[in-house]
Amino acid sequence: MEICKFSSRVPNCDFSPVVSKPSTTSHLFFSIILYLVSCGERITFLFLLIIISLLLVASNKINSLIWKPQRLVEYKESEYSSIAITDYYNMKTLYTSSSPAWIFNNSQSREEIVHFPLLLCDRPENILVIGVGNYEMAFEIAKHPTIKYILILQKDKILQDRLNEYSFMYRDSIRRDVKIQFSSLRVDDILKNDSYRFDVVILNLPLPSSAYLNSFYTSWFFDKIKDIITQDGILALHFPGGENYLSEENIEFLKII
Repeated sequence: MEICKFSSRVPNCDFSPVVSKPSTTSHLFFSIILYLVSCGERITFLFLLIIISLLLVASNKINSLIWKPQRLVEYKESEYSSIAITDYYNMKTLYTSSSPAWIFNNSQSREEIVHFPLLLCDRPENILVIGVGNYEMAFEIAKHPTIKYILILQKDKILQDRLNEYSFMYRDSIRRDVKIQFSSLRVDDILKNDSYRFDVVILNLPLPSSAYLNSFYTSWFFDKIKDIITQDGILALHFPGGENYLSEENIEFLKII
């Protein structure tokens, strides 16, 4: 987990998230409206209002059916992804673009993300979380008595609001002397700021399956991390594994990282 020096360097990367495409329901809605307008017929406002209402009802029904047997609690579309929160036997899960991003009230998951890197660092004080983080994660980080400052970096404000809303009950359990900051700054704004110094950086992001996510796994990114991390600091990354062995596909994928 320690920072490794790369001999190759990659030019400046753009860390702006890729804007997600509208949902299928949105496409259907706009297509129908454009078709009706192109017909040149006089369509009353009431008729359009009825169509819009029916589409909204249909959209909610379709979204609910997609997530069965889970119960869809909330669905939102942000500038960067579609966000769904489901409930399955009182276990709530947040999905971004149909991929699970966080399971609420799952102590085992958050302990693995937090404590492995923090226990490798002697007296960690300042922690940076890039990607998915909330009050639940901050609560786990603050269990370490030397922690003073936690910065959670998430570009998607709507996603961060959902993460915080469903973990708000942990806020009052966090030590009062720990400062917690949620920021929507661009990642490279942090990396280029020499005033930041962190003992542990936790990269809690999906696998590099897109150009945007891949930008967090470049030599340029790791070199910049070295500029904001302390001398004995830790960078933690999370990858899928197997309980007994790794498949050949997983091995080849991890070799690329």
